[in-house]
Amino acid sequence: MLSAPKASHAIYCMVVDTLADVCSGGEKLAECVKTFYTTFGEGQGGLYYHDGNGTYGNLEAYYNSYRYSGANPNNYVCFGSDEEICPADNLYRIIGVFGNQVKLIKNSSLGSAYASSVDWENNSINTDLLNGTYLESLVNWEDFIANTTWNVTYQRSYGNLKNINLAEEPYDLNNILYRAKIGLIYLSDYGYAASPEYWGTSLGQYSNSIFSNWLSKMVNSWTIVSEDENSVYIIDARNNIVSFDISISGQAIFPTFYLNYSVIYLGGNGSINNPYRIGLNNIDTYNFFINDKEYTAEEGMTWYDWIVSDYNVDNFYIGFSYEKGYGISNSIIFSSNGEYVSNWETLEYAFGGEKIEKNVFYGV
Repeated sequence: MLSAPKASHAIYCMVVDTLADVCSGGEKLAECVKTFYTTFGEGQGGLYYHDGNGTYGNLEAYYNSYRYSGANPNNYVCFGSDEEICPADNLYRIIGVFGNQVKLIKNSSLGSAYASSVDWENNSINTDLLNGTYLESLVNWEDFIANTTWNVTYQRSYGNLKNINLAEEPYDLNNILYRAKIGLIYLSDYGYAASPEYWGTSLGQYSNSIFSNWLSKMVNSWTIVSEDENSVYIIDARNNIVSFDISISGQAIFPTFYLNYSVIYLGGNGSINNPYRIGLNNIDTYNFFINDKEYTAEEGMTWYDWIVSDYNVDNFYIGFSYEKGYGISNSIIFSSNGEYVSNWETLEYAFGGEKIEKNVFYGV
């Protein structure tokens, strides 16, 4: 008796590329992210490169950043724990790589808190919670975090996403800058975490991106950006950016910070169940001169990295007319052989009719 033929079934297995495909362990985390992009290309793994002109033209961010976008990229990092299974409270996610620094945000909230001031320097969320209790709780892991210059200038209108990103960079003398290890996300961090089709949408109408934006938390949460003397921008529960009077109620807090360039990739595939594991490497430093005074930089640092680092002891700033025109923010100051670029001069700039002298880096 003949039997009926058996049905055949095709089995499909989705293979997701991760940093483990380009790094074996021990390489700098920032370089692993960049190598992933150059190996697999635009949009793979949710990673996009922004130079203000590339694939997405006038929708792109400035300054040669690599950002994770989309619904759920493999960008989880276990931070603050060496346990075999990373505790949920130690899960963080990579916003992107800026210069040579990886920017992380905590995956879960610290809870809700009121803002005591729109001025970040005097805001208790900054002083008491983020750079107080929370930072102290990290113990030795604090060494992984870079002391960073945050731009906390008032931003009075949304504009488009690209212009928002430009306004948030710590360049002009008129900006209000604050140095600390821990901050909160910028508006552009949130905007560019959505899939590219939303980058042209007003942030005040970003609710449609709720399922295409891995930073969507569906809870009211603070950003680091203030609108004016009374209001701060928040991400509301519908995932729109809105201006909010700080006196009304508390919002959720998601600590955000930049890792030191010396942080290395150890393993993991970036998923929530197998997050990237990181460690600290020895730092190679080099000395160079500005106007006959000696300064120090780390190997591979960009000019942007150096300006916002603790090595910039005299608070030099970026020559704003140059870095926007020629992309100096991503220029390497030091390479592995110790060569560096140091084109400096003292220039006079007129601000409000008053001439001032500033030492500026002016080209490569």
